[in-house]
Amino acid sequence: MDSKSVYLSRPWLKFYEAGVPANPDIPLKSVAQAVDEATTKFGAKTALVFNGRETSFRGLREQTDRLAAALAGPGLRGAHTRTTSNLPTRMSESMSAPLLAAD
Repeated sequence: MDSKSVYLSRPWLKFYEAGVPANPDIPLKSVAQAVDEATTKFGAKTALVFNGRETSFRGLREQTDRLAAALAGPGLRGAHTRTTSNLPTRMSESMSAPLLAAD
């Protein structure tokens, strides 16, 4: 089977837990809007678990806001400001804030 056929067969679906939709409805909104909504809706609930450490949606938002403020200090402001991050291949909990702050 060639790589396109493998992709089209969607083999990852067999790893989805019961009730997880194969074709979810994804609203058109920015990452920032989605994070704001999730923080409001789920605040103290767990957003991330990494190495047994849990981070709530509120905690993730606080980390994101701190990083965004730190980036704004040297003049990185505005919707069209571009930045880059050198992230490790293996994603960690501490790497989620840079991705969210960039939006």
